[in-house]
Amino acid sequence: MPLCRDTHAELTPVLARHRDKIRVVRKHVPLTRIHPHAMEAARAACCGEAMGKGDEVAERLMQTPADELTTDGCAKLAAEAGLDPARFQDCMKQSSTEERIKADSDAFRASGGHGLPTIWIDREKLEGGQDEATLEAAVSRAIGS
Repeated sequence: MPLCRDTHAELTPVLARHRDKIRVVRKHVPLTRIHPHAMEAARAACCGEAMGKGDEVAERLMQTPADELTTDGCAKLAAEAGLDPARFQDCMKQSSTEERIKADSDAFRASGGHGLPTIWIDREKLEGGQDEATLEAAVSRAIGS
């Protein structure tokens, strides 16, 4: 998760500069063998998206220490993002949330993904940790600026 967190920090200002020209689509591929709370965090991210607060929840997930991404920790960060606690808890238990994560993981594997983080910017695939300059250059190529 450190590479994902580092890349998220590098990507955030790039997204802010180009928010009106790009669309962010998050796919959730929890590495449960390496990160014990990865599945819980993926569920929280999916529920944040489903409840209209995907960016806010994603930011909080990346800022919260990994060992705090438990069921209770995810509920706390969801509440901090302004999500209704009862609806969030219901979403976390829905089979559709689990199905979304499975579909994302399957799509990742089908696309030839094998390492995280992986970011696609248009048709360009960036694997592993990325710095802001690399991400900016990829976005600039994609939007033609």
